Amino acid sequence: MQTARAANPSITAIATSVDKAADIKRESLRLELEAIQSRYEDGSLPRASYKRLRENVALMQMDLEDNL
Repeated sequence: MQTARAANPSITAIATSVDKAADIKRESLRLELEAIQSRYEDGSLPRASYKRLRENVALMQMDLEDNL
């Protein structure tokens, strides 16, 4: 009986996993913005590319929040 239960996670376990995945996505997007900012500040990323990359990350952040 225990084996059958372990194979079928509870709705709470599924919801917790989804929440953790969303948190990881948020953190990765935050780190991406930091990397973009750092490259722009050190001069290795032109302003046009900087703006485009930040806009792309912003769209990904909005998409993430809309899916929650």
